[in-house]
Amino acid sequence: MTRRNSWETGTSGGAAVHPHIRAELLSEVSTDGVIGLTRVLRAAGRGDQDAAQMPVAALLRALPGMGSLTAHELLRSAHIREDQQVRDLDAYQWGPLLQIMSRLSRARYGIR
Repeated sequence: MTRRNSWETGTSGGAAVHPHIRAELLSEVSTDGVIGLTRVLRAAGRGDQDAAQMPVAALLRALPGMGSLTAHELLRSAHIREDQQVRDLDAYQWGPLLQIMSRLSRARYGIR
């Protein structure tokens, strides 16, 4: 990620992701696919409040070739609400989400 995190710049995180930061995160996922999604999730785990406040559904829908219906089904299979943010995921949701990402990555590169 090339952007500056709020904790690096000393600015307040605010209650919501700023539209330009949200667009930047979604663009990264759209451009880099599962690798970009992994970067955003790791950034959230490292304390990046902007990444942590992103809705998981929006990140999944930003993946190349991911339709709304498919994203909805994947969220449902992982027991993740449509409006749930990355920071609100619990251990029982992280496991299925990581399995989904692994499946998507293998399918993209033809790995069985």
